[in-house]
Amino acid sequence: MSGFVQYLNPTAQLVIALSVYGQVPSANTFVCFALVWLSLVSLVLEAVLGERRRQPKNQQPSTRLMNGTTVRDQHL
Repeated sequence: MSGFVQYLNPTAQLVIALSVYGQVPSANTFVCFALVWLSLVSLVLEAVLGERRRQPKNQQPSTRLMNGTTVRDQHL
């Protein structure tokens, strides 16, 4: 979580510079800002989609206990 805060601080600084102080950054600043956020989005998407690919599809959680009975048998 602390890594994400490192992206929020420069973003807050840019918003404050634009809205409070009325500064107009160069086009290079906006391009770099956009590239940093696009790379962050791509890293997050890669992590989320990679985790979904690693999980087996349609696998039901096991209800069999170590002694051979099922969870349902234990409640009856």
